[in-house]
Amino acid sequence: MRLSFGRAVGNPAVQGTLRTQLRFHYPRITEVAFTDDTVEVVGEGLDEAELSAFVQRVTRTFAALPNVPMRVRYDSAARPAPGAWVPSHDAEAFDAAARSLAADLEEAAADRPARRTPEVGSRPAGRGLNVYGHDEASLHRVLDHFLRRYFQRAYGAQELRVPSMIPTAVVDRAGYIETARQHLSFVSPLDPAPGPFEEFLPYWRETASQGSARDAGIHAYLGIPRDVLNPALCLHCYPLLESTVVTEATPAVLTLTGSCFRDESGNLNHAERLREFAMREAVVVGTPETVDRVHGELADFMIAAAELLGLDFRLESATDIFFNDGAPQLLFSQLLSDNKFELAVQDPATGQSVATASLNKHQTHFTEPFGMKTEDGRPAVSLCVGFGIDRLALALVRGAAGRRAPVLESLRDAVVEHLATRSGPGGTR
Repeated sequence: MRLSFGRAVGNPAVQGTLRTQLRFHYPRITEVAFTDDTVEVVGEGLDEAELSAFVQRVTRTFAALPNVPMRVRYDSAARPAPGAWVPSHDAEAFDAAARSLAADLEEAAADRPARRTPEVGSRPAGRGLNVYGHDEASLHRVLDHFLRRYFQRAYGAQELRVPSMIPTAVVDRAGYIETARQHLSFVSPLDPAPGPFEEFLPYWRETASQGSARDAGIHAYLGIPRDVLNPALCLHCYPLLESTVVTEATPAVLTLTGSCFRDESGNLNHAERLREFAMREAVVVGTPETVDRVHGELADFMIAAAELLGLDFRLESATDIFFNDGAPQLLFSQLLSDNKFELAVQDPATGQSVATASLNKHQTHFTEPFGMKTEDGRPAVSLCVGFGIDRLALALVRGAAGRRAPVLESLRDAVVEHLATRSGPGGTR
């Protein structure tokens, strides 16, 4: 069924928010489109009156938000020449990481399983979950290693290995529950009390044929959820840096990789919207002056990395999706500032832009709750840059498929050519 609601939503940031919220709250919606004066929704079994009230409420919330255009920092469609961009901060570190990437790709291609071995390809494994076969799994690994090497060589970043869960108390202290509760997946183990624990197995056996009804009844046998699955990796860093004092010359720089988990309801698919996905992040805590400088350097690196990988992309200002009462103010702040930039890569299969990496200034949002300061007593500030490994790999796999080329060899050749054609630091040949 197709429903139309008479609401004018011309602001792209508000359109993105409304589209995401509609498909989050109403998973049966399959499509949301906007015309000059209507919102159109497609799905099955939808309650028109309820949806109308929801659309009116959200659009009223953001009615006063001005239509601020996104700022494009770099567009690969207007690149001066192939392979021309080099990060201004540390070209040597970039070259070393790129050479290692080419070698890793060569090794991964050589390690491809012999044909006599049954091949296990990539495939969906559940709602918003994927299993990746050899080539894609290898691609994920080598992309992560490339990013880690650059952060370590260019900034001396300390490598962290973090668990897939984080205490709810830490997430709350960081203010994440207030601003992004839609991303949270609480972890509830079985209740260890003898009664519920002993009763669970008989319940599970007796309700085997009840499907969703059995799932709903599980709550009676679960314990208190004290942890959540990682909604963002950087949240692990702030307790580790609690009460740290930073100077202009000695910022704290950490890098980490791992899985993030976001149950985005009806927005999930098996492509760019996953329930579990891999991230490589770098977190910088320092003085405002240091963080501003590093922010510009990392923006250059994002461009250089995307050029190296042969992607069609833009580096542009962006906004998060906020569900809370202060959403208009938070969205307006991001629209007017350079606090968030995204690497929007064109998906070769759909032609749509997909955010594959983001660069985020946090100001004092995380440093104040955890008491991080500069040597002169000012609150420290922080930023993080995060690359979505699954999304980067998806763009590369689809691009190689369009050329009917093996992705590992195709990317290796592109990296080698890039290194051969450009010269010297500074951004152009």
